[in-house]
Amino acid sequence: MSQERPAPRAPGWTARLRSQLGLGVATVAVTVPFQLLLGGDKALFLAFAVLCVYPILAAPLTVAPRSWTLAAAVSFFVWLAVFTVLVQTADALKPMRESAMVFLLPSLLFPPALLVSGLVRWSRRGRDRQPGVRIAGLWIAGLYGLALGVPWAMDARSAMIARRTGNTPANTVMAGSTHEVARADAQQLDLRTEKSAREPASYRITPETRYGFMGSGPHPGDDQAGPAWLKQGQKVSVDYVFRDHVAQARRVTIWVDRTGCAGDAKWTAMPPAAESSILVGSTWEGWRGTPQAEPVGDQPMVVELLPGGRIAYTAGGDGVRRTEGGWRKKGPAVLIQLNDCFAEYEGRLEGDRLTGEFSNERGFRQPWTARRVEGAHAGPAKP
Repeated sequence: MSQERPAPRAPGWTARLRSQLGLGVATVAVTVPFQLLLGGDKALFLAFAVLCVYPILAAPLTVAPRSWTLAAAVSFFVWLAVFTVLVQTADALKPMRESAMVFLLPSLLFPPALLVSGLVRWSRRGRDRQPGVRIAGLWIAGLYGLALGVPWAMDARSAMIARRTGNTPANTVMAGSTHEVARADAQQLDLRTEKSAREPASYRITPETRYGFMGSGPHPGDDQAGPAWLKQGQKVSVDYVFRDHVAQARRVTIWVDRTGCAGDAKWTAMPPAAESSILVGSTWEGWRGTPQAEPVGDQPMVVELLPGGRIAYTAGGDGVRRTEGGWRKKGPAVLIQLNDCFAEYEGRLEGDRLTGEFSNERGFRQPWTARRVEGAHAGPAKP
């Protein structure tokens, strides 16, 4: 009398957790040291490559366990932790700026990988699920090959056409990385790159070249960007095409990094307020707009000028006391800054009034008026 062989038990919750956590910890433990060793763009590329391969290994592990839903949830959160650690490490080694867009691809690929594993799991209902792990891995690898290979093939095709004909295909624009300007004039822009330290990368400037700004630093609108900003050392990125074997700049993106008060000429020109100044300890109620005898519209800002050039203020009507700022004084001129000189209130002292101008790093300007308020303070402490 034959005895049926018992079906193998599916992995339980603890085994499922160990396999996913083990893969995640091993990935981070191996990748991060290599990122630290390589540094710069190589660390970014390594993180990108690992995050593209990781789902091929992690998602198929959700096929065999008894509960696909729980396994998929664990896999997703472990992947999210791995993604965060590798990307943050790459950014800490070299700020990525627009290069961070490359991680959009691996972030979009993991959910479809889980979907494929779920479909394979469903297709093997009532049968041994263990072979489905390998099947899911093959399917996911094939889909990833298409997702990564097709764009690469199109870029390679464009590069081959440009090399053979000297012209980039129609409706195709090549995107360049961010580099420093080595030399620029009305006809040509030379960039100093890591691969061409001796021979800068050159781009022809044409009437079709457009300009724009990016970055957290102060800059006007894109309509004011132009060749005058292209000075030696300025960071830019160039989108370009080839015409007659010559790279022509289609768009030049000018990067402006924020320097805060350390790079603010107006703030650095003002001496710190003396501890003996008559304004120390005073409270002022200020409002923006056409100078009026009394504030109108929104509740005005109330600011305390504290010792040591510190301030405390409330604004926006919420009554919360904030301290991110400072003040300086030179003769009758008073300058108040908020958020590391993102916004500045510049006024001239005339008795119990300050009259001047508000400005911020985005180029916004408005008249500003303030009056001394006796016995007032800038509201409750910020929690």
